[in-house]
Amino acid sequence: MAASSSHGEPSRSNPEPSKGPRPVRRPQVFVSFRGVDVRETLVKYLLGAFKYQGVNVFIDANERAGMKLQNLFKRIEQSKLAVVIFSKRYADSDWCMEELAKIDELEKQGKLRVIPVFYYVTPSDVKNIQGEFGEGFGRLKKEFADKEPEKVLRWEASLKPIAEIKGLCAYYNGKIGPPLDRQIVNAVQVWLNEMPGGKVKPRETKTTTGEVVFWAFLAAVLCRLVVSPLFFNDANFFKTRVWLFGFPTAVAIYFCIMNARHKKNPPPSPKPTPSITGPASAPPPPS
Repeated sequence: MAASSSHGEPSRSNPEPSKGPRPVRRPQVFVSFRGVDVRETLVKYLLGAFKYQGVNVFIDANERAGMKLQNLFKRIEQSKLAVVIFSKRYADSDWCMEELAKIDELEKQGKLRVIPVFYYVTPSDVKNIQGEFGEGFGRLKKEFADKEPEKVLRWEASLKPIAEIKGLCAYYNGKIGPPLDRQIVNAVQVWLNEMPGGKVKPRETKTTTGEVVFWAFLAAVLCRLVVSPLFFNDANFFKTRVWLFGFPTAVAIYFCIMNARHKKNPPPSPKPTPSITGPASAPPPPS
């Protein structure tokens, strides 16, 4: 017998509300680095830029106390993009080398994109384990060679493949390139924009036409009151309405024209390409 309600009508179960598509989780970016100096300079800026863009970023520096290595591996596995900042002291940390070995494993499986960053070291230093970078790894190798030799072999095997991915440097063939922090933010943005749920807003803020008119009008007033009496014998033109209102209008029209051209023909974004050895020019020592 069919079940009935207290009013004698057949009871009806409430239909489950239709569930829409689940929102795509924003891809996580894992940043691997070593040292307080890197954290307080380069990484500090990156965190601010990523926060502004709404990038889902994980930095392990604040979570190492009491954190198990397996938990860190899970964080790397949850990531879609890894930024590895090679510095002079990166390879003297067993923690960093464990991160790198895991990143290399996932990159080979096609589960993780990697952007190597060479911070006062060169790709050759990392690939050939030489220079101050190599000296740091030598100390770590000496410490673990007898008690855990398999770890040392795994660490060494992970350095060359990551270093052979085309990365980002502060110096290219002896010449200063774009600021390294800006290169990293732009490269991360390019990769994320190609991933589901990874679209990020532009790093730069947009100036409105109203702001342009305001600052142009302020410049016209200052020129009328301060600049023109100092540099022109006859400053009557700067006292007219043609100057006071014509100059801001002309600036606003020029701004709108250039803005329209920029939208129609945006500058191309450079895209990191894998499996290409990066530039090997040596950077000058930090001041």
